[in-house]
Amino acid sequence: MSNLERRGAVYYWRRRMPPQLARIAGQTHLKISLQTKEPAHARFLAAHLDATAAHVFMSADPRFITKEQLTELFRQVFEQHRNKVALMADFSRQEAGFDPALEPVDDQGMGWAYRAIAKNGVAARVGEGDRLAMTEAGIDAHGIASIELTLAAMQHTGVARPSRCAVSS
Repeated sequence: MSNLERRGAVYYWRRRMPPQLARIAGQTHLKISLQTKEPAHARFLAAHLDATAAHVFMSADPRFITKEQLTELFRQVFEQHRNKVALMADFSRQEAGFDPALEPVDDQGMGWAYRAIAKNGVAARVGEGDRLAMTEAGIDAHGIASIELTLAAMQHTGVARPSRCAVSS
């Protein structure tokens, strides 16, 4: 996945900043440790950060944002999402009929849904390019349909909307 790199055993999210923000920040890339060694978890977190970056980079006025604000924004989004993921995992483990074998499949679906949102905005749909990438990643037609349902559910429930932190900055 783009913007994801592994240094040693830990994954990092690294994103090139638009030139106008790079001049203000004094650096060309943002880099955040995802604090995980698990590739699936790293992809999931990176997809959410990609979606936030797409929103911020398109809407932020570079004249009114500092390097510190930009860095803090992404750190807050990362922490919020990591806490949300942990809470959701705790809730799902307590439900009757919990199947640990299905959890990675659900996580993968959420990751692909966030990837579509990062690429195409909150009204994203799974397009042919997305289907091709999913097929190349080994996802069958049933899995792709499941990802489309996940994306629709995220949009319907408001999960796909930008975080308040991103909107208020």
